[in-house]
Amino acid sequence: MKFRVEVVCISDSGRERRSNALEMERRQLAMETLGLNLCESKAMLESLQDFVITQQAAEDLEQRRCCPNCGDRHTVKGGGTTEVKTLFGAVEVANPRWNRCSCQQSGPKTFRPAAAWLRGRTTPELLYVENKWASLIPFAKVADLLHEVLPAHVDDETIRRHVQATAERMEEELGEERQLNLIQGEPIEQEELAPPDGPITVGIDGGYVRAAHKEGFFEVIAGRSVVAFRRAANEEVPESKCFGYVQTYDDKPRRRLFELMKSQGLRDNQQVVFMSDGGEDVRRVQTYLHPHSEHWIDWFPYGGIGSFRTKSSAKE
Repeated sequence: MKFRVEVVCISDSGRERRSNALEMERRQLAMETLGLNLCESKAMLESLQDFVITQQAAEDLEQRRCCPNCGDRHTVKGGGTTEVKTLFGAVEVANPRWNRCSCQQSGPKTFRPAAAWLRGRTTPELLYVENKWASLIPFAKVADLLHEVLPAHVDDETIRRHVQATAERMEEELGEERQLNLIQGEPIEQEELAPPDGPITVGIDGGYVRAAHKEGFFEVIAGRSVVAFRRAANEEVPESKCFGYVQTYDDKPRRRLFELMKSQGLRDNQQVVFMSDGGEDVRRVQTYLHPHSEHWIDWFPYGGIGSFRTKSSAKE
């Protein structure tokens, strides 16, 4: 038997445009011929993506063709396309250059209408997958995995640049470092606050890692934040979150840890428990970070376990 997968685009006016996304043939049924195989699915996704984006770009250009002031159609200065990399393949998007309308006396003489939405050359969805996987496995393995399961056209160097750009953007959005000897924020009466969720427990520790090419060592601080429970029965307990940074390089470790706990729903009257070995570097990160915090020191003196408890508060 033969199969044909067809995609249909229906415009606002009711006009239909059709395209064949995939044609395949199956004869004797076996486990190897059951359903779509990987190559066929990748080809179908790539063909479908190309058709959908082409129709979207054409419709957008048609809507922008007339001048918003006088209604005359813009004349074409030149054609052109721009390659956009998506999760389902690279697509050439129409990106022509038009002449400025005669009713407009100022501004550039030509412009590209697609510039109103065409920002960057990689879709956010592909960037999301690249960054998520690159945080777990090497860049080269991410590129190999994307090539294996999807019709995406990426390489490890491109992924590295995208991850670096995303990290720099997140760093700019992080905000200023929180002061070491001051609990920031205005004091709030406890009666005005709703009952908090369960305690947030943060385990934090440091260790030394050998640098590349055996050029010495550097200290890495890492930890995990866990929420005990949610007060509302219908709310799910958020997943634990990990963090890490290079102690001599990161200049916003306290802000980074505070924002991580905020993403888990941290409130002003919620209990926070820090667990560490009491080292100076890890102690500096957690001190005066939250008014309702307890600090537990766990260490192993010559085979025994010593547990010491101190507590800091806004009054202290």
